[in-house]
Amino acid sequence: MPRARRRPIFVLLLFFIVLIAAAFWFEWRKPFGAAGSAQTSAARPATDSKLDAVGCLGHIEPKDGVLHVTAAYFQGQPQRVVDLKVKEGDSVRAGQLLAILDGREQLQSAVDLAEARVELARSRLARVQGGASASEIAAQRTAISKAQATLDNAKSEYQRFETLQKQKDVSAAELESRRLLVQTGEQSLEEAQQRLQTISVVRPADIGVAQSELDVALAELRSARLDLKSAMVYAPAAGRVVGIHAHPGEEAGPQGLLELGKTDSMYVVAEVYETDIKRVHSGQKATITSDLFPDSFSGVVETVGATLAKAEVLPVDPVAFADARIFKVWIRLSDAPQAAGLIHGKVNVVIHL
Repeated sequence: MPRARRRPIFVLLLFFIVLIAAAFWFEWRKPFGAAGSAQTSAARPATDSKLDAVGCLGHIEPKDGVLHVTAAYFQGQPQRVVDLKVKEGDSVRAGQLLAILDGREQLQSAVDLAEARVELARSRLARVQGGASASEIAAQRTAISKAQATLDNAKSEYQRFETLQKQKDVSAAELESRRLLVQTGEQSLEEAQQRLQTISVVRPADIGVAQSELDVALAELRSARLDLKSAMVYAPAAGRVVGIHAHPGEEAGPQGLLELGKTDSMYVVAEVYETDIKRVHSGQKATITSDLFPDSFSGVVETVGATLAKAEVLPVDPVAFADARIFKVWIRLSDAPQAAGLIHGKVNVVIHL
């Protein structure tokens, strides 16, 4: 067959081969395309076609969210739990003692020492303000009398030795020693008299110094008591213990000690897409469903967030709508007791318009 006639046949045969391959490829891709479309439609809860509801995803949390109760570090290191006063599920009141940490013993000793210093400073201030007692003044006057008698005796001896020295019966050195005794007696008498004057007069300067010492001791005591509180963990608010991160013998690290939730009031934080948020407002009723519970919960929209954010609750297909932007909407549940054990649980939300 001539080459010119073979070429059209070859082109026609190639065309049929490509056509058949395309048909097979299209049929093979059909199931996958349908599945992908289904996943995409399921990823974003659909808004009712009659525009009477808004669907979205959300999660359950107590009022004000979950409170993470932390423990203070002691000397730059995390403290170990010595005694845990609560267990998971317990209800606690604000200010209730939750745990005692291992720094308490050392810090309590510091408080005891500070208290002793305060008492000592108070005693000093009271003594300065009241001046010397009658017995102290009497004792000092007795000391003055003794010093005067000693001085008189020393003077008499000096005069006698002075006469003997003129008769050459004593040496000059002996006379000098008696003179030194007279000088010592005069000095002792003067010191005793000054001491009596000091204890008999209350000076404002002395009172000021004693008061300052007391103020410093009180400040040290306040600081020691604050440090002691860092070794004891108290509940910042009333609520329920929903999780414990550190048990006795374990360090209260970055995760904190435990988690508290105000489970008397439970909420669903719904993530409404930005395209639907204009149709959502407070007072609207909502229905919540999930695989976590057999029936549905009901609730009422309480707060509509004003800040655009990225979705946190991802659909089954993490790729679909992963970058969707949402507004958070807080829905108060009417079934708080049933939802208290489902904190952080993922739910489907339908807000009725």
